[in-house]
Amino acid sequence: MPKLTRTHYSVRELTRMFAKGDIAIPEIQRDFVWDAKRIRSLIDSVNRDYPSGAIILWRPEFRKKSEFEMLIRPERLKLYKDRLPTYLLLDGQQRLTALCSVILPAEEVMSSLGEEIDLPKLFINIKNLKIESRKDLLPPSNNHALLNRVLSEETEESGLTGLLKELKDRNDILPKHHNLLKDFRDGILQYVYPVQVLEDCKYETVSDIFKRVNSQGKILVTAELELATIVPHWKGFSKHLRSFIREMKGEGFIADLPFYMKCLAFIATDWPVLDYFSKQVLNGEFKKSQLERFWRLTKQSIRRLNRILERNHINRMELITTRNALVPIVYAIARDKRKRIEDGLFVKYLVYAMVGGHYVQQTEGVLKRDSYPLTDSKRIDKGFKKLYNQMTRRELSSKVFDESDFQGIAAKNPALLSMYLGLVHAKARDFSGKNSTPTKQLDKYQIHHIFPVEFMLSDEAAMKYTKKKKLSRAEFKLEINDVANLTFISLEANQEIKKRPPYDYLPKMCPSKNLAAHCIPKDADLWKPQNFDKFCTERRRMLARAMNAYVRSLS
Repeated sequence: MPKLTRTHYSVRELTRMFAKGDIAIPEIQRDFVWDAKRIRSLIDSVNRDYPSGAIILWRPEFRKKSEFEMLIRPERLKLYKDRLPTYLLLDGQQRLTALCSVILPAEEVMSSLGEEIDLPKLFINIKNLKIESRKDLLPPSNNHALLNRVLSEETEESGLTGLLKELKDRNDILPKHHNLLKDFRDGILQYVYPVQVLEDCKYETVSDIFKRVNSQGKILVTAELELATIVPHWKGFSKHLRSFIREMKGEGFIADLPFYMKCLAFIATDWPVLDYFSKQVLNGEFKKSQLERFWRLTKQSIRRLNRILERNHINRMELITTRNALVPIVYAIARDKRKRIEDGLFVKYLVYAMVGGHYVQQTEGVLKRDSYPLTDSKRIDKGFKKLYNQMTRRELSSKVFDESDFQGIAAKNPALLSMYLGLVHAKARDFSGKNSTPTKQLDKYQIHHIFPVEFMLSDEAAMKYTKKKKLSRAEFKLEINDVANLTFISLEANQEIKKRPPYDYLPKMCPSKNLAAHCIPKDADLWKPQNFDKFCTERRRMLARAMNAYVRSLS
């Protein structure tokens, strides 16, 4: 049985310990995921002296540096070159990281927390103590100060003392404002957390406690909990996994931890169920050399998948509405050692899975069902063809795209991927004249309303259109936001257009050939708001033709 000691530490003590490296983050912990809203809410709770949970620490028995390095999240290893941490943090990582992000001096935050973390910049209004977030370090007004300046350790020029010196000549900043800031700072830093310290227990026990604590509150997704089961029996895997996720992100392949874990589980066991895989690891059914081989094969397969997607114009991962459709493809690639499956079939499977909503509900059940034709067939190419045929028969009325496939609002709409592929295949370019950038090569793009929203909601002819169609304002907004009114252009072109009507900007910014590539009707009468419905109808037809041309190119 582990020994459990109960104590308490103030926020000031905890953040100091964390910054110095006395508290380390173990590899079983997930990434920092809190946004500005969650951090503001925590600061508000602490300021009001509301309960905000407990902190659980583990004091390991071993003291060898090599053993610690296998357990610690890699981004903070540099803190432990000449020393070892006293504790590993089991529960409270999000809270403690959030507190450190606003209490440590701003210039020290990234070096203490790790360069991977994308943190919001929080500012406090020095008159009313309201907190706002920004993406940069520019304060919203001269009444705002970076929250770190108010809460960080003080010297003569830094911290709250330095801030108040800067404000001394302002007549509108009164002693009561100084006192409010001091009370606010003291309340945050003196807030006390109950802390539980585990001692005399092995990593396997710690992992089990970690899973139980987090699963009760449903804080972590299944993949993260199963990773916590695997790590004590496959030391160093979490570090390699997160490193590979970062590597693929740098290549434009954006997927979360559950995707990688599902791919590995499927390849290792021929069954895409995480807890089945983790139980086998827990029971010692795999040697470490076997696990390493499965992991190498998983990485090779994901890299090849990324190359296939790139070659077939799928370079915008955010347009893939679910990564689960990629899991059977990764498995098939891993098993297809003779490369009998054509790349085009993989891409068609992905596209039709998106359009048919194959993975919209009961994801694990669908993945299990999809595994049968893949694992029951003697040859993986025949198995994947069987899976493809079953999926298309079940989910699609036809493999030919028509106007109905390009309807609805943009949010999580697979039509956006279809539209993008059709436009890129047609060699669409940005809206900026003859020598504009090809759509596929835009570093960043905007989903542009061809009939801008602001224009349509204020134009007199558009208002007559709504009356004629008997549309409420909400219904009209839905029409404006339909995918048939969208295309992909650069931020610069979007800003130049702003709320200009299409009959004004299209002749100047989009040559005839590019109009066709963007599936925009050339009839200028359809660019008028009174003909908006006719524009959308014609554009849907053009988008369907473009997407069918893309699919034919895959054969």
